[in-house]
Amino acid sequence: AMNPKALSVRGGGAIGPVNEDLALGLGRTFAGLTIGSAVLERYAGQAQTTLAGALSGDLFTTNAAIVFAAYVTGVLAGDHFKAIDVAASLWIASVALKFKEAGINEASIKDNLVNAGVAAVMGVVAFAE
Repeated sequence: AMNPKALSVRGGGAIGPVNEDLALGLGRTFAGLTIGSAVLERYAGQAQTTLAGALSGDLFTTNAAIVFAAYVTGVLAGDHFKAIDVAASLWIASVALKFKEAGINEASIKDNLVNAGVAAVMGVVAFAE
């Protein structure tokens, strides 16, 4: 069977101490805190904690959705897709869609700087050699 190296996704780099394990671990931890806090607040009537308040907003909601999607993709696709590749691809797609909707200008760059930073780090960790 033909397996051109140019088409195979390889690698995984690190940015200082941030490698695949740390990136996925932090993402999963933040997603767990975000989802857990929302469930406790909504269904158990618990007041929002300081930590939950710090982990709310678009960045953390996007992260929770991406972590969940990467998990489900892993369950459905098995070893065909690595979680880091799925997560990085979705972060990059998320930022691309934000810029598509808002246009690329000073305000949209400032508004999405952290999301773009996360997408860049995840891209390097997943795809760089």
